[in-house]
Amino acid sequence: MKAIRRAASGLHTAHGLLARLAIVLAVLVSGCATPSPDVPGPAPQSASATGVIVIAHGVEARADGWPLALERDFRALMESPELWDVYRVDWYEASLDRLAAPRVGYALGRKIGRELAGPDYDYEVLHLVGHSAGAHVVHGIADALSDTSERAEQVIHTTFLDPFVARSLVQLFWGTRRFGSNADFAENYVTREDRVPFTNSLLDAAHNFDLTSILPPNPDGPDNYAHMYPITFYRAQGIALSPAALLRREAREMVEPLSARFPAGRQTIPAPR
Repeated sequence: MKAIRRAASGLHTAHGLLARLAIVLAVLVSGCATPSPDVPGPAPQSASATGVIVIAHGVEARADGWPLALERDFRALMESPELWDVYRVDWYEASLDRLAAPRVGYALGRKIGRELAGPDYDYEVLHLVGHSAGAHVVHGIADALSDTSERAEQVIHTTFLDPFVARSLVQLFWGTRRFGSNADFAENYVTREDRVPFTNSLLDAAHNFDLTSILPPNPDGPDNYAHMYPITFYRAQGIALSPAALLRREAREMVEPLSARFPAGRQTIPAPR
C-alpha cells in the first residue's frame, strides 16, 4: 500500500503512459471505501443573498489557492455582490488520499447538498464549480439537491474544469454520462491531451468547450499545466457565462438562453485571444 501511495503521489510527473495507467488503476482498485469526510460546511445564508457559488478544488489543492482567486474574480464581476454568497469547499485533507478521492468527493458533495437543501438555506440559484476530482463534489451536491421537493424552484448551473471522470476500476468513464445531468445548465472546459488520465473526456450532459487547440505553449511549466489551463481560461473568459454576471434577470431567464446557445453534448472550440 505504501508503494502504491508513493507511486500515486508522482502521477503528474510520470512520463510513460503505461506507468501512469498502472498507477491510476491501482488507485481506482484500492479506492473502494468511502470515509465520511469531516469538512466545514457552508456559512449561514446572508440575509440579502439569493444565490450561492460553490467552488470545489481537486486532489491536493487548497481552498485558499485558485478557488480564492476565482472568488475574487466572481466578486469583481458582480453588479450586486450582496445577492451572492460564496462557499469554497476546503477538502484538502480528505482529498490527499488519491485512492479514494472520487468517492470521498461525491460523498462530501451529497452531504453539502443535503445541508443546502435544509431549512436554513433558501437559495434561488446555485452555481457549482469543480476542478478535476472536485467534479465529484459538484455532482454529489447536484444529486442531493435533485432529491428534494424544492429542486423545481431552484436553478442549478454546474461548471466542470477538466473533470476527473473515473470512479472505480469498472467505472473508468463514470462521469462522462452523469456530470451535469442534474443541472439546468452545465458546461465543461477541457483539454484533451494533458498528462492526467481520465480528464480528457467530453461530457454527454454538458456543453463542452474544448480548449486543446488553443492551449498556449508552456515548455517551462509544470507537467500538469494543461490540466490546470481550464481554470485559467475560465477565469479569463468562461466566467462571463456565470449567473453571477447575469443576475439582472429572473433565474430561469438566465439558463434558458444559455441552454439554447450551448446545447448539452455539443462542442465549442473557443478562439484564442
